[in-house]
Formats: sequence, C-alpha cells, structure tokens
Amino acid sequence: MKKTTKTLRANERNHRRVHAAPTTATSAATWAPEPCGLSRAEMRVIVAEMLG
Repeated sequence: MKKTTKTLRANERNHRRVHAAPTTATSAATWAPEPCGLSRAEMRVIVAEMLG
C-alpha cells in the first residue's frame, strides 16, 4: 500500500500530539536498603570502573 503525502503528514501530526504522562516510582512503606557487604571505598572503585 502506497502512503500518500497527506497520510504521512496526518501521521506526523498525530504522533506529535501523543505524550506519555510522567510517572513516579513508588515503593512499599516498609522498604529498607539491605547491606551488600562492600565498603564505600570498594563501591567507589566499582562505580569508577563502570563509568570509565
């Protein structure tokens, strides 16, 4: 099926109108971080390696 210029322009207009609503992540009120067994210095080294 060949799309006409008019159809393409209509699709572009419709695409621009659609905006996803921003969402916020929420967690349970009982959530708490768990210790991972690494010191802050060890974590910094790992993050530095990952970021380059």
